[in-house]
Amino acid sequence: MAEILATAKAAARAAGMRILQKRGSKVDRKASNDLITEADLEAQQIVIDTIHSPFPNHTVLAEEGDAAKQKVGGNTWIVDPLDGTNNFAHGVPQFAVSIAYAQDARVCAGVVYDPVRNEMFSAYEGMGAYLDDMPIAPSCAQSLEETIAAFGFYYDRDALMKQTLDTLERLLRSRIRGIRRFGSAALDCCWVGCGRFDAYFEYRLSPWDFAAGAMIAREAGARVSTCEAGELQLEPGSVCVAAPGVYDSFFNIVRREHA
Repeated sequence: MAEILATAKAAARAAGMRILQKRGSKVDRKASNDLITEADLEAQQIVIDTIHSPFPNHTVLAEEGDAAKQKVGGNTWIVDPLDGTNNFAHGVPQFAVSIAYAQDARVCAGVVYDPVRNEMFSAYEGMGAYLDDMPIAPSCAQSLEETIAAFGFYYDRDALMKQTLDTLERLLRSRIRGIRRFGSAALDCCWVGCGRFDAYFEYRLSPWDFAAGAMIAREAGARVSTCEAGELQLEPGSVCVAAPGVYDSFFNIVRREHA
């Protein structure tokens, strides 16, 4: 596992360096609100090459291209080469490289690298979570009145948008301290893990969006589930992450039955 984590860190740093070099690069559209840049593609190839050097037989499930059609199983790496592409494309300095390693669909290790701040979040199963090799833990918040929560919107501007907006209204009426939408699910999860945020939810994400970040948050001590009270799986779905002291009250508001 030490070699796995070292490889993930090396891949993330190399990809992050390339991303910073590609600021201002060409932007294309995958969908109306879903962008892709040269940085996404080049960073992804760097990650794949770095992984396959020591682990040529491992599968890489990555966001861009045909790799995204592969299934999780055996030794699989789940990669988002640039989480927060829309931010990157608009010059907003909130994006990350997310790399998780799974054995038989169970995430065992993960890194999320923020190249702008040069911050490396990492964890492997049973050993806690770290920010630049220092242990992290979620906040001690005990009520929504103490809570800064993050959230995300899916690209769909119909039913999921309405559900999310309804949930935000309920959170605001609960006297929550604040709500933020920063645009990188991987960093949102890690920031709950290190106490910068107290909670986070989003109603639809792909595995590469949350695999590493949710695992890091869980290893840090946060509670992690779907927004339907289920165990998080490596398949598209919802995510709820919160500090232990506010998870129950936060989850009761964001759970899908209410949305």
